[in-house]
Amino acid sequence: MTDDDRGPEGLPDLSTLPPALRGGGWRGTVGAVPLTVGRSLAAVASGVLAGLATVVVVLLVAVVAAPSGWEGLGAVLLALAGGILVACLVAALVVRAFVRTRQRGSRFSGVFSAALAVLLVAQVALIAGAGSGLLTGPAADLRLLDWVLVPMLWTVPAAAAGVVRARVVAAVAGAGALVVVAVVLLRLTT
Repeated sequence: MTDDDRGPEGLPDLSTLPPALRGGGWRGTVGAVPLTVGRSLAAVASGVLAGLATVVVVLLVAVVAAPSGWEGLGAVLLALAGGILVACLVAALVVRAFVRTRQRGSRFSGVFSAALAVLLVAQVALIAGAGSGLLTGPAADLRLLDWVLVPMLWTVPAAAAGVVRARVVAAVAGAGALVVVAVVLLRLTT
């Protein structure tokens, strides 16, 4: 910068510099394409599928590499637990990659990661409760909770990012709860 590039008070005139050097340029997702229902659903579906593929690969490697007998079973179960944690990380990263350039994409991916963590903690708590004998009967059926919690992986982040209204979250949770009640009633009557 020469003396000719200085402003009236001796300060540099930054208007002659490129935007990236003067502190301007693209910041965040302002002016970006809005996040849509289809894009958010595709992001969550891709994240979940990538997570499931990760678990399958880790489990296959563990089964092939594990010794036979009880030691092998322990190694496979440990690999499964680690694979589930890695799968959650992979799912969160895939969702982030899908929505990072969209308006409110950061909020969507952050809330998705939080919802995934809540789902993981709920599943671990239910498995521990069923394994210890605290949960018996229909309450010990862990698959029933998935009818309520798994749809929340999309509805809660979508509502937080403004893709859908909050009443969609309530409607989906209510529909999941109705399915759970119907399944429990069918099991009790048959």
